[in-house]
Amino acid sequence: MMHNKHRNFESIQFLSKKLNASTSVPQNIPNTLHEPFRALDFKMAQGKLKIKSKVPDNVKAKKKSKGSAFTKRNNRPTKAKKKFEDSHKLKQIITKTVNKAVEEDIRAQAGSKPTLSKAQQAVADYHSKKE
Repeated sequence: MMHNKHRNFESIQFLSKKLNASTSVPQNIPNTLHEPFRALDFKMAQGKLKIKSKVPDNVKAKKKSKGSAFTKRNNRPTKAKKKFEDSHKLKQIITKTVNKAVEEDIRAQAGSKPTLSKAQQAVADYHSKKE
């Protein structure tokens, strides 16, 4: 086996020298010359080629019918932000004062003094000195 490959390689060298010496290319090259290079013969894996398929019209219509991510506010004006914030602050102040008044009333009915933590007492003293 090795002997045949070696002989084929020698014949390739001989032919290549002969080709370099002459300008004409020989027409009949025996198949045995290709055997040493058969291992170098690579074929690329092609795989399936992508074919663009045409989407049916009813599927296209379904895809287009999806709505946008947000709703348009053409006919619905938004509230003014500053005015909305002011009214929200006013509601919070009213809620706090009502809750405080209710808590004091319930404590008075129960007959107990409000017990405050040191931090709450310090804040209460600070605000009472301000007034």
